[in-house]
Amino acid sequence: MFITKQNLIKSSSYLRYCSTTNSNNINSNNSSNSSISSVYQTFKKYDFLKRNLSNRDIWIPPLVTNNNYSPEEKDILPIIKSQLKASIIGLSDSNSKSNNNNNNYNGVVKTLEKNILVSTNERVDRNAHLKLNSEKDFTKENLDRFSKYFESDTTKNRFTSTWTQQLLPNSYKIDNTVSDQTNESFNYLYPILSFLDAYHSDQFHYTFHCLTTESIAGEVNDGGGEGKQMKKVKSIQRRLANKLKDTRKRIFKKMVKPFDQGLSVEKANLDTAALDPLKSPHQAFFIVQLLLTNNDDLYISVNRSLYNQLWSLPLPFNQGVVHIDRDLKPPSRAYKKLIESFSILGTIPQPNDICVDLGSSPGGWISILSRLYKQHTTDKLCIFSIDRSPLEQGLEKDIHRHLITDGMKWRLTSDDISQSTNTDANIWLFNDMAIPPNKSCQVLDAWIKSGKVNYFVWAIKFIGDTEYNNTLELITKIMKDNNITTYCTKHLLNQGNEIMIIGKV
Repeated sequence: MFITKQNLIKSSSYLRYCSTTNSNNINSNNSSNSSISSVYQTFKKYDFLKRNLSNRDIWIPPLVTNNNYSPEEKDILPIIKSQLKASIIGLSDSNSKSNNNNNNYNGVVKTLEKNILVSTNERVDRNAHLKLNSEKDFTKENLDRFSKYFESDTTKNRFTSTWTQQLLPNSYKIDNTVSDQTNESFNYLYPILSFLDAYHSDQFHYTFHCLTTESIAGEVNDGGGEGKQMKKVKSIQRRLANKLKDTRKRIFKKMVKPFDQGLSVEKANLDTAALDPLKSPHQAFFIVQLLLTNNDDLYISVNRSLYNQLWSLPLPFNQGVVHIDRDLKPPSRAYKKLIESFSILGTIPQPNDICVDLGSSPGGWISILSRLYKQHTTDKLCIFSIDRSPLEQGLEKDIHRHLITDGMKWRLTSDDISQSTNTDANIWLFNDMAIPPNKSCQVLDAWIKSGKVNYFVWAIKFIGDTEYNNTLELITKIMKDNNITTYCTKHLLNQGNEIMIIGKV
């Protein structure tokens, strides 16, 4: 779910973002004893020092898909769940050999409901290193350490992030036996939000995401309704917000409301600038996720959502789902994969950029690209469409050129690049060709080595489930050999038995 510029501009916290940072926050060299003392008093008042911090991460694999599978691939979602579980506990074949040093998940991995995975990290006691037991422990050094608890880097292993729809790090459980879950949630959340506000000052923002096991598996589909549990957890969230508004106005004003409108070219809202104020490395944007299970256990996760030229887990979209409006103009459903990829990347091609679409027929992605700047008379995208088959009738007139040729062999020339009126144009490489994974990786590698690509959105398609780990290892090697660190591999909601490589050279 996106955040509107309107909501941010109306928010007093956004206005403060535009002003000079408060140098009296705990995170500054000029932090005052009064700020630290205030945090201690809040922790003491709400008995927060007596709480055991959670060692539990909740992983949500793709439980449903918006893309129909062929009959022989009908069991692919359970297979993906198995891949995620194996990645978490370090049992993937070569993954455990090559990435074991980065993998702290040799603990217990269980299934919650609807195949949601819960991992308990037995290697690390997340309470032991925090050392916040009494007032004398409230030093800047210890509070710096405490802040890192809410910036969990649980996705160093790219295998896990590939198969994860959303992540709830450090999920704190409030049992269904608690008579007032809202009040207990407030007593847990308020000290955390108060600390983050004192630590990050004007840069601190947060938003609420509500999840249930039934919503994760249902509402992502077109026309999905709101179930009983979702109404319950939203009621808890509303009561929390009202309590903050009535008693803790400063913290309440830092809350940013998510935008639940679907994305589409027709609405001209594919430009993800609505999230730009939260992309700055100086911003501290946190997601408070509330997950209510079918037996009414409530899990609360507070974690920073980071943007480093693409969004990392936890994603800033509720349930990790990008909502996309139905578009009747594209000749295939593939357009949804492109919009979902743009959302994770956090940017789109700019006017006069060069776009190369390999495997473009019948034109699902071309239909989106050609309409991005349809209101512009001159500054449009320079689009090269490559496929052995023609585009759907009418699409070719809106692009620079469609070539009937082999997408595996065609390359962009210097003459092609000169067709753009912008000498600083970025080159975007798109691929949706149905070719073997190993060959597909080789073609991507050749393009990157040519130096004629700045951004890439590259689909890798599988037959069966035997090539996942080898392909991910090959992708990792290609990126390392080409010194590319800004990329992710991810199974998208709108993909079948395939993954997407999204990144920037």
